[in-house]
Amino acid sequence: MSESAQLTSAEIPVGWIRWTRVGEVCVDHGGDLVFPSVHPVPGIYRFTINDGPETVAEYIGQAAVSLVTRFGLYRSRGKKPSLPLANKTTSRNARHLLDALACGHSVSVALVDDHVTAPDGQMVMIDLADEALRDGLEKKLIAWLCTTGTEVLNRDFNPGWGGATRKPRPEDDMEPVPADEVIDRDYLPFTPRHMDDHFAPVAAMSDHLAYYRASAKRAADFKAAAPAGTPAEIRQAVKWGRQMEKDERFWVAATLMQLFHAPNRIDLFAKVLRHCLGDTPPDSLPSWEAALGQEQFLYFEANLPSPAGYSRQLRPHLCEHILVPYLREAAELTSQRGKKLEGPRKLMRC
Repeated sequence: MSESAQLTSAEIPVGWIRWTRVGEVCVDHGGDLVFPSVHPVPGIYRFTINDGPETVAEYIGQAAVSLVTRFGLYRSRGKKPSLPLANKTTSRNARHLLDALACGHSVSVALVDDHVTAPDGQMVMIDLADEALRDGLEKKLIAWLCTTGTEVLNRDFNPGWGGATRKPRPEDDMEPVPADEVIDRDYLPFTPRHMDDHFAPVAAMSDHLAYYRASAKRAADFKAAAPAGTPAEIRQAVKWGRQMEKDERFWVAATLMQLFHAPNRIDLFAKVLRHCLGDTPPDSLPSWEAALGQEQFLYFEANLPSPAGYSRQLRPHLCEHILVPYLREAAELTSQRGKKLEGPRKLMRC
């Protein structure tokens, strides 16, 4: 048995590749997709939709980190698809699978084997964790699938669709919008509607986006006209007009939005967590992919008020919690007036 390092994807003909059928997709009692058991490893997979013995359509894709998390993303997008479906591969395919099962069709899953068989019968191992090799094989298999006569659900690398040779990008899972509709073209390239979906729906909340809008407006006004006045006024105008450039709230929000709306968001978030916190997650979890679970939600500044019980307990114990005298005096005056002692917490959670 040979080592895979000797071969590139260009050196592996489609005829050498072997597929292993791992089972069928079904739906649970809640109508959500359920996938066959697979290992949490990188790989190339194929969905085959059959109407009895006849193949209706097929799709070939890859998992960069874990097949388990990739299939989990299909399940979560089946529950809550990202619209419009025409622009979102994972949601669109999840809808295809649900519709096919609802029509009584079967959906099977097959995986590319981690070895190929040469014409002389020799088995050659292939490393599906190698990104370049995996990308090359996926592209080659999609091109082959397009010659079989079956309906191909892939768009990238499919000659039947425009832009077939373009590599998918994380931002493809967001609906494209004109530049003048986003909050800021460079520092927060998302519309208010996109952003508003990521704020916790709690009562008595002000405009979530007021801070971002105001900062973006100051930046636009600064670019439109050079500041004038005294040196001190100019320095202040520059400080306010360019504050967004160094504002960590913009940087963090834009980064998390790009990651969250990527078609392979679990893989990307797991990569970030490994880079920041190490390879092993806490609580004996087997991987960061497992820690992220089947569903993920992203909320910015979940502006949550303090619990009423905490506020009641705090009022008679101010001297135990506030050490600075003038702050304690201000808190006592606030308490006497019946006002809130603490503002709401602003959290960023995903």
